[in-house]
Amino acid sequence: MADTSKLVQSAMMIREASPQAWDNFLMSLREYSGALNVELVRAEPAQLARSQGMAMAIQDLFSTLFKAPETYDKKRALQQGRKNDGRDASWTV
Repeated sequence: MADTSKLVQSAMMIREASPQAWDNFLMSLREYSGALNVELVRAEPAQLARSQGMAMAIQDLFSTLFKAPETYDKKRALQQGRKNDGRDASWTV
């Protein structure tokens, strides 16, 4: 699985700058994901693999961004615990 740490960090910076815009973005991405799922169901056989790939990619992106606050908080808590233990606390998810 690809490293999402930079994406999560960037998402949290955007969310902090404008929580309302962040929520609107997530809702729009969710609606777009739903629309791609409808297109997948209706796809012609020749376009099925492409439609499936797009639907899966957008769903994965949405899931990563939706979970970003939780992921970020868990990582920060882990970092603080490691700092207290004297271990390395580099930021990776």
